[in-house]
Amino acid sequence: MASSRSAACRFGRLAADAIADHLDGGPHPGPILRRAYPSHALKRAARWGFDHLPVARALEAGLLGRTVFRRLAETVFFHRSRV
Repeated sequence: MASSRSAACRFGRLAADAIADHLDGGPHPGPILRRAYPSHALKRAARWGFDHLPVARALEAGLLGRTVFRRLAETVFFHRSRV
């Protein structure tokens, strides 16, 4: 949460500086802020692939039906530890 807060503060400060510069006769703050924000192109591509390609269904059919994956899941989620 601290990293998102620091990013919010950083972009807020950048926006404030860009607006102040614009009021003093500088360029419009829109393009400045757009260049500063991350594009998240890889995230968008992954989301599109997950939404439009049958990858999730193939993974579910291939992994959930296998004994090895089931045993691993049982060990991880239903293991009784001695405390």
